[in-house]
Amino acid sequence: MNQFKWQFIDGRGKKQSVGLLHGAKSGHLVIHCNSKVILVDFKVHQTKTYSVFIDDELCTITIERKGEQFLYGLDIDKEVDTPLNRVRKQIDKKDFYQTLAFGIGLVVLILGFSAGISIYNHQKKLHPLYGIDKNSPETHGRVSQITKGRSKLVSYFFVVDGEAISAEKSQPYAIKNKMPLKKGDEFVVKYVPDDPYYNRIDYSRPSLQQIQVYKKRVAEKYLSLFTETDPDYCHCLIETVYEFKGYAGLCDFYYLDVDLLDNKDHNQTSYQALIKDAAFQALLQQRCNAEN
Repeated sequence: MNQFKWQFIDGRGKKQSVGLLHGAKSGHLVIHCNSKVILVDFKVHQTKTYSVFIDDELCTITIERKGEQFLYGLDIDKEVDTPLNRVRKQIDKKDFYQTLAFGIGLVVLILGFSAGISIYNHQKKLHPLYGIDKNSPETHGRVSQITKGRSKLVSYFFVVDGEAISAEKSQPYAIKNKMPLKKGDEFVVKYVPDDPYYNRIDYSRPSLQQIQVYKKRVAEKYLSLFTETDPDYCHCLIETVYEFKGYAGLCDFYYLDVDLLDNKDHNQTSYQALIKDAAFQALLQQRCNAEN
């Protein structure tokens, strides 16, 4: 007795279990679904096909003779005109148009975005500031005024060939996480050689004189928090911090009492990480004869 079993999920989401019993000698055939007989045939010794409805699904069960053996198969006919297949085609058609509309919309969006980027880049290249790069001449600019309020404009000036150039630009958000900006602070300014009025100030590159100002501000802040610290040791400590980590190290020390949420770059956490760094402690011991 040959036995075979299939399982599938019909169009309503119901699990169907179809089984087949076929006598190898007698040829008697029984097909059942969910333990219920749905078809009986006798003396099936040759290839034969049966079409049966299982709920709303039209199923084709095939018995194929290969020499002295039989092969069994079950297929769900989704092409023949049945109520369920008509519903399927309507859903497929709707899905097709929705997918097509989405695809067209996505293509239009990409093309529009690409066109916008191209226009932006073209206009950017036409702007004189586009010519400012790493090879552009640079000098030091000094902050002359900081506007309070929502505008947060920064005025600065610098000198090119004996001529004082003044500029006013919005304060970038990034400066918030660095040392506080004050009147008189100096930073590197790059400019267009033929027209210095087109320029860009770089707040991440303070002048050497400005670094000395920052060291003094950091030392004052440190001594105000740790009042018993020896001023000479504090001076050595700040110098070691700058030698070890540069401008970023000064920022870590300046914001040593600030929470991470208030300054994501320099805060209590970055300060603790710096002072606990083994290499920094070794350098501090060497430079300042500090005790661990």
